[in-house]
Order: sequence, then structure tokens, then C-alpha cells
Amino acid sequence: MKKIVLLLTLLVTTAGFAQKSISGVVTDTNGQPVPGASIIEKGTTNGTSSDFDGKYTLEVESDAATLVVSYLGFKTIEVSAGDSVSITLEEDALQLNDVVVTANKTAQNAQDVPLSVTVLGVKDLQKLGATEFVDYAVAIPNLSFGTQGAGSGVSLGRNTNQISLRGISGTNTTAFYLDDTPLPENIDPRILDISRVEVLRGPQGTLYGSNTLGGAIKVITSTPNSDKLSGTVATSIAAVSEGDIDYGINGIINIPLVQDKLAVRISGFYDFETGVLDTSTIPGVNILNGPNPLTSDITGAPIDIATDGCIGCFQEDEENIDDERNYGFMANLGFTPSKNATILAKVMRQSTRADGSNLRDGNVDNFQQIRGTNTEEYFDEDWTHYSLSGSFDFGKGSLQTSTSYFDQFYEEQEDEGSFLSTAILGFDGETNLDFWGGWIRANVDYTRFTHETRYLSKLDGKFNFVVGVFYSKEDIDHNSFSLKPGLISYLQAPFLEEIQWWNFDRVNDQREFSVFGEAYYQISDKFKLTAGLRYFDAEKEVDGLAQGGPVDYVETPEEGLFSESGVSPKFGLEYNVDDDNLIFANVSRGFRLGDVNATVPEQFCAAELEALGIDVPETFDSDFLWNYEVGYKGVLSDGRLIVNGTAFFNDWTDFRQQRFFESCGFGFSSNAGSARSIGFEIETQYKISKTLRMGLGFGIIDATIRESGVGLLAEPGDDILFSPSFTGNISLDYTKPLSTGKALVGRLDLQHASERTSSFAPEDNPERVFDDYTLLNGRFGVILNKVELTLFVRNITDENANFGDLLSIAAETPGRPRYRSNRPRTIGLQARFNF
Repeated sequence: MKKIVLLLTLLVTTAGFAQKSISGVVTDTNGQPVPGASIIEKGTTNGTSSDFDGKYTLEVESDAATLVVSYLGFKTIEVSAGDSVSITLEEDALQLNDVVVTANKTAQNAQDVPLSVTVLGVKDLQKLGATEFVDYAVAIPNLSFGTQGAGSGVSLGRNTNQISLRGISGTNTTAFYLDDTPLPENIDPRILDISRVEVLRGPQGTLYGSNTLGGAIKVITSTPNSDKLSGTVATSIAAVSEGDIDYGINGIINIPLVQDKLAVRISGFYDFETGVLDTSTIPGVNILNGPNPLTSDITGAPIDIATDGCIGCFQEDEENIDDERNYGFMANLGFTPSKNATILAKVMRQSTRADGSNLRDGNVDNFQQIRGTNTEEYFDEDWTHYSLSGSFDFGKGSLQTSTSYFDQFYEEQEDEGSFLSTAILGFDGETNLDFWGGWIRANVDYTRFTHETRYLSKLDGKFNFVVGVFYSKEDIDHNSFSLKPGLISYLQAPFLEEIQWWNFDRVNDQREFSVFGEAYYQISDKFKLTAGLRYFDAEKEVDGLAQGGPVDYVETPEEGLFSESGVSPKFGLEYNVDDDNLIFANVSRGFRLGDVNATVPEQFCAAELEALGIDVPETFDSDFLWNYEVGYKGVLSDGRLIVNGTAFFNDWTDFRQQRFFESCGFGFSSNAGSARSIGFEIETQYKISKTLRMGLGFGIIDATIRESGVGLLAEPGDDILFSPSFTGNISLDYTKPLSTGKALVGRLDLQHASERTSSFAPEDNPERVFDDYTLLNGRFGVILNKVELTLFVRNITDENANFGDLLSIAAETPGRPRYRSNRPRTIGLQARFNF
């Protein structure tokens, strides 16, 4: 018996010593980490993948084991196992590259994610010359964006951006993420030290929560590398049609502090954009508040009315009034106390100082702004994002946590004289030249605290899961005001007590708590089932007050309270035909919280309110969307061809849209019955040769209203606003190696979007119809070891694309819609030094 026990002990001990743990890092020939590489013990199913830093750990049978290392776009190699195996992969010039994404809150190769996902890696972003949202947004199939006022009726002025995916348009229909933090749609992090941009189409309610009816956009920042010192310095200068000179400088440095343990990564930038718009004043204008005091005989007896003398008004023509300066930095500290733990602390800050108004008046081809007086206009913004995240691996699973705080403040001042004089005094610039100059100013202070903790299992069996909790609290303090001393007395009666012409205060407090999870079951080697559920409990409280002339000098409170709870489910099925071909189907539900409408002044909008025949709704409800989709992802022709395609159907109920009053410039939101969008998107990449790659992507949607809502102009069959039926892009990417470290490079990008509208009655409002546009950009350069020199041309054909109209923070001047457009043709040079 003792011999048997001794024999068993020896066998167990021997088996235990036979198991060997190896670790290392996978890099490319430039020393950059390769995340998502497959490391398999040859002849077994035992394997793992490299993490975001290219690092991996694997238990193998013995020192004699052989590792098979592969990744799309690189040559597959075999290496012998050792205590620490660092692996260098050589790029295969005839293959396309894959990208690691976190769409499902875990690292996966993009081609393995059973979702419709577009990923732009750091190299793609550099070759696009992308510096801001619009640069990459126009290259995403079935993505569009509008700039009309916020859905609650509180316009955010030019700091408004509404992202639409698959025809699901409106405020907060698509979530915008910076790493793990949801942020407002108007935030536009500069594309500098960015690892990648992920665009997730379809509702993401299970893993990402509310405001993901259409999907989510994730901007992922780069992380510190404790292995080596590296960085870049880049500068650029460009001539702009209709303007002067753009210029900028930026830099990134990665500093290891403790080898394999601690590193810091710092980046910063400064960009100047020349203005392209000019202003002209109308000769002979009678500025009523020019002299002080103003003499009026409105009551039959002349009186003197004290005004401010139109402070800030002047009647000189100006050129290039919309100069803009953007600058900021990011500091990221990475700490790896062990191979199973990583902690990241980051702060990002960005500032904008913009002069004038960057909007086209009346016509998107118009670079001239006509004013009664030139009143100072500007936009200033500062935002800071703090985050602390950690990842802890326990073998059978990992715990990931993220805590962030976001603080944004912006101030905008607009000329309000054109609106007031036209709407109230009848100023037309021809027969009536009486003008009352002045401005309106808006201040917005936004803060948001967010925390999420989730656990991702890594079990050996057929079942795995992710579970988590989420909490968010956001506060928005919005104030807009306009001082018009003397105007009330002039319009009403002598000796009327002078009060502020307009003052609006609104505080929004919102909190959301969620518990979520997804379970994954491997039915067989081919089939995998996904089921997810998110329970949310959200509350929004609104407390506001409007007072002044537009509300008949009566203090008008705006109060509302929403309390909402519910569930967002998801079901998915994927079929792995083989390692290179995937078919998937998903059913998911998205949700967006309701809100309170801002006041629509009856004094200004009486005619349209009377014609409408109803009262403006005080609130509007939450809306919901069910998405049904089926898709295919394939890597063909030995890695030379990637084809991804998805067909979808969206059923949108109680959907929210905005009613805009043409005559008075105000609007409100309401639930417009139901709608649906149906369509598909296809993206392909093809490696034509070792030097030339072609990309093609397009999306087709039919997004229409099925049932109208009370108070809106929508009718069954009308298009959903800001929803182009076709979006597409074509790119050609050229790389010609000359010798070691030297190459010629080039890139052409063509992007197209079809016609869109911001009115449910486009035949009656042609100014609300935005023509289709086609944009062409090119970059051509040379790489000389660590130096890159690039000639770039943005908007080669000098197209004036109409991205949408914008509701002013004042109100739209009757007959003068304002449009957001792209930059005119820009030709420049960029120099980049890598070390």
C-alpha cells in the first residue's frame, strides 16, 4: 500500500513539475506591441491571446513545447517555449490587419465580434489625417450627424452635435464614450494620442445603458508602456481657401519609470484655424440704441429713454472673423504591480477659444454675414476628464473597475440684434432701417460622475459571463441672458420699470443606477448563444425659470420630475463557419430617457401656436427601440480580403422629434408616434498588391415615420430627420518600401452622403433640405527612418457640404437659417519625428 501511495505521489509531483508557466511580449518589427495575437501550444488546444500591451502568459506541458503565434496581417511563426519568450512578428505585405476592440467590454479581435462594428486604428486615423469628429465620422457607413438645437428646446448654440446611426436621429440617440466614460455628444476629443475609434451600430442597452438607441461611439486613448522610451513630435502648416493660414504643433512622450512596473505618457497640442467668413454691415442703418438717451414718441408725447448706447456695436466690415484656437493635454500614469494587475490614472483637458460665428447665413455657399451692426460674437470652452481604472486577473476571471469625473464649462455670445430687430421692429434692411443692437449670452456648466465595476469570467467550460454595476450622476446648469436697457420702455409705455430683456436659468439633475450582465454559452464548436439583461433605475429633475420680454415679463417656472425603471434585454446567436467566417444574429432593445420642454414664448410664436391648435407639451416621454439584425464577417483570399455586412430592422416606438417654428425661431419636442428604419451596411478591404490597399464601405437605409404624433408636422411615410438614405466611402492606401526604414506613402479618401432634411414638410421648407455632398481628401508623403514628411489636401474639390441647420441660443432670425459646413480647400505640409 505504501508503495502505491509513493508511486501516486511521484506521478502527481512529476505532472506538477511538467506544467510550466511562460510569459513574454509580442511585438512587430518596429518594437510596437501586437495586441490580440494568438499563442497556441502546438498540437493542443491550449492557448491564449496577447493583451493590449502585447503581453501574454501561458501554461505549457514542458520546455520542449512549441508555440504557434499568429495574427491577421502578420506571418505565422513557431518558437520554442522558454521561461520568457519575447516574440517578434513580421508583417505580411499581402495580408490585411485586424484590430483588437472592447465592444463587448472585453478584448476581442474585431473580426470575432458578433456585432456591426467599424474600427479605425491609430494608423487609419493618421492616414485619414483625422484631428476631430467630423474627419472620421464622414467615413463611417450609416453614420450621420446634425446640428439642430437640443431636444428639450434648450439650444446649446454652436456647441450642438447630434449623432445618428442607422437613421436613428435626435438628441442622445447615440452614446459617445471616452474610454469607459459616457460623455455628451458635443464633446470632441482631439485625435492625437488615440489608440482607436470604435463605432458600434445597433442598440447597446445591455452593456452600455441608456441613450444607445442607434449605437455607441468609443474613443479609446493610448496607455503607457513601461518597456521603452518613445514619442513623437509633429508640426503642420496649411493655406486655407477663403482664409489665411492654419498651423499646429503636438507631441507625445512615453516614459518608463520602473521597468515592467510604472510608466507615464504625456501628450499635448496647439492648433490654430484661420477664419473663413466675413461680415458686412448695411449702410444707413438707424441704430435706435445708438444715441443715449433715445427720444421716442411712441405714446404721442416724446420721452427720453435711457439705453446702453449699444455697447459693443460697431459698423465696420471684417474679414476672417471666425478664427479658432484649440489646445490641451493628456497625462496618463500606468502602474502594473504584478502581471495580474494594472492600474491607470488619467487626466485630459481641452480648451477652445473661437471668435465670431462659424455658421453660413442663408446659404451654405455663402461666406458673407450681413449684419445691422457688428456685435462681438465668441465661443469659449474648457473641459477636463479625470479617470481611475483597474484590471485584476484572478485566473478564472478578471475584475475591471472604472471611476471618472467630467467637468465642462462653455460660454457663447451671439449677435441678437438681427433677430430682435427683424421679428419685433420689422427691420428688413431696405425700407425699414430701424435697428436695435445687442447680444445674448449663454453659460453652461456640466459635471458628471461615473462608476462601473464588472467581472468577466474565463471559465474552461462552455459557459462564460460578464456581470456589473453602473452608477452615474450628472448636473447641468444652463443660463442664458440678454440685457436690452430701454427696449421694453420703447416698445411698451413710458416710465415702465426697466427689467432685463431675457433671463433663463435651468438646472438638470440626473442619476442612473444599473445592474447588467451577459451570458455566453458554447452550444457546440460552431454555435454560441448570448443572452443579456440590464436593469436600470433613472431619475431626472428639472428646475428652471424664464423671465423677461419674451414671456410677457412674467416669471415662468419650468419644473419637472422623471422617474423611470425598466429592463433592456439582448439575445444573440453566432455561427462560426470556420476560423475566418462568422455569421451572427442579434435582437436587442434600446432606451432613451424623457425630458422637460423649455418655454415657447407666446408673444413671438402666437400665430404658429394658434394654427397648431394645441398647447406645447410640458414634457415628452421616454422612447424605446427594438433592433433585429443578421450579419456576416469573413476573411477571404488568404487574408487579402475582408468582407463585413449586416442587414437590420429597427422598430422605434414613442420616438422623439422636434417641432421647429419658422416664424419665431423657437421649438419644442414631442413623441411622434412610431417609426422604423430598415437597411444594411457593408464594409470591405482588399489588398490589391503588396503596396496597394482598397477600402469600400456603404450603408443604405429607409428611415420613415409609421405613425404621427400630436403637435408635429410628421405624417406617415415622412423621412426621419437628419437621415441620409445612402452613405459611402472609398479609400486607396499606398505604401512603397524603398529600403530599410524608408518608404513612399499615399492615401485618397472619397466620402459621400445623400440628401437629408430637418423638416417633416420639406416641400414647404426647401431651406431645411440639405443637398448631398461628396468630399475628397488626399495625403502623400515619404518616410525617412524616424522622420515623416507629408503633403496633404483636405477637400480637394472645395465642396461646401451642408451638415445641417443650427438653432441659435437666441432664436433664428426669420428668413435667415444658419448652416454648419466643412472647411474650404486646405493645402498643407506636416512633419513628424518619431523616437
